[in-house]
Amino acid sequence: MSALFQAPEVPEWSTSIKTTTSATSTSQTDEKRLARERRAWEKGNLRWILNSDQRKVYDIIRAWEKLDPTQQAGAFPRIFDLDIGRRYGKTSVRFLMRCEDCIQNAGHIYRISSAYQKNVDEIVNDVSRKILQTCPEDLRPPYIESKQRFEFPNGSQIRLVGLDLHPDGLRGRACDGDDIDEAAFVKGLKYAIKSVLYPQYQGRAHARLFLSSSAPREAESEYDEIMEDAKARGAYVFRTIDDNPMLSAEEREEFIRAMGGRDHHDCRREYFNERVRDPEGSVVPEFARLRHVRVSAVPAYAHCYVGADPGTRDKFGLVFAYYDAARAKLVVQRSWAERNAGLSDVAQFIRETEQELWGNAALGSMLPCATPEPLQYWDGERLQPNPYRRISDTDARTIFELKKEHGIAFGAADKNHAKHAQDAGAARRLPEAKLYNLRNAFLNDQIELWPNSGPLESQLNAGRWNDQRTDFERTDAHGHLDCVMALVYLWNGVSRNLNPNKPEFVPGMQDVFYDPRAAKAETFNRKKLVEAFGKPRLGARQRFA
Repeated sequence: MSALFQAPEVPEWSTSIKTTTSATSTSQTDEKRLARERRAWEKGNLRWILNSDQRKVYDIIRAWEKLDPTQQAGAFPRIFDLDIGRRYGKTSVRFLMRCEDCIQNAGHIYRISSAYQKNVDEIVNDVSRKILQTCPEDLRPPYIESKQRFEFPNGSQIRLVGLDLHPDGLRGRACDGDDIDEAAFVKGLKYAIKSVLYPQYQGRAHARLFLSSSAPREAESEYDEIMEDAKARGAYVFRTIDDNPMLSAEEREEFIRAMGGRDHHDCRREYFNERVRDPEGSVVPEFARLRHVRVSAVPAYAHCYVGADPGTRDKFGLVFAYYDAARAKLVVQRSWAERNAGLSDVAQFIRETEQELWGNAALGSMLPCATPEPLQYWDGERLQPNPYRRISDTDARTIFELKKEHGIAFGAADKNHAKHAQDAGAARRLPEAKLYNLRNAFLNDQIELWPNSGPLESQLNAGRWNDQRTDFERTDAHGHLDCVMALVYLWNGVSRNLNPNKPEFVPGMQDVFYDPRAAKAETFNRKKLVEAFGKPRLGARQRFA
């Protein structure tokens, strides 16, 4: 009975035919795919390898490359900026596009450089393997490790440079295009572009330079300056971790949590490309432009100060400010910093600035001043011209020569910790208590800066410690934070208890008079006084004479 319901046996040849047909179909599909991939690699059409959002970036770049740079505005019309957060795949996009360029242009040489050699190793070991995995063996460019470059069959090359180990790696003969990966972390970026790379593109209308980076640790950097130029020209794309289609919502939130959450400064900088300062590395993290940079009316009377941080190798920094006693705030009106400044130039700038800010011609309509009169202070007997005090870093020779040769007197800041006068001025020898005094002043909103007052604002915003926290970072843009140091000396020398205001009535003033409507003063009457108080004691008669 059960035998009637058994499934019929399938002949062996039938199974063989079906298996062969399936295998043949798969094989044909693979062959077609491999043929398509080969044609794509032969022609250098590799856009299909990218994910959906990377293709949008690809299209924007290719459209921009068709523009004539001679017809574009801006300082660097050949530069395109990819302002993209970490782990988006921006390096993969650019490596793929340079592979296309090499395949389509025989004999061309392109460079991909990075701030660090470890990023070059990542390109070789991770990025290139991912992009080249579909490339047929006979078309695949070998990587020549000794020369750090990929060599394509048609003679084109992609050269890789780690700028930390090879700082001169960008120099050489003319190049057909560059990519600088993690450009925000390249020291001397603007110099490298202006003086090294850009001249190499002469006679090569096709040559372009691409910068790609996540947000820098510095609040202001050369990269951001160049980025703003690119953004104004439309040569710019911005992406964050939220734009990465390869991450699920759950995976994205996992990595955001691991970075400290969406509000953490590291997460905001690394994944969302926000320009936020690292409070641990900032010299004055309490400074905030929205809080401390504002226009304020000048009082009728005030003590004015000049702070100086002399420098030869570093910049000569100057800060001009007045103390608003009514509001208990130091208001910085002007700052100045120049490298290799001669004392004659310094003295002339001091005289002109003091006259402009506090002298007879100082308080014109171009400045937000309350009165066109000179800004003076009361010393207890008479009105005195400003400045009330000039304070300098302990540089005995500079102080002496400014007074002797130019008649400008400075008092020395209290820096007894310095080895000698010429050693003064290095941040690592500055008592941190003095710097913390300045930080607390900003924390408690005791200092304000006028808008566009000079380099002090940028130095406060972008100033950082070095990696060892032994000194300030030296940069071309912000020097050695010379204006910050001048403000440190100035703030610690401010006399905050003095009253600069002129009294309403002063003995001996010519315009003091008695109101005729007031009651007439009575003269002394000895008889009435005796009746009221009794006879005076012996020795007191002369009081009533």
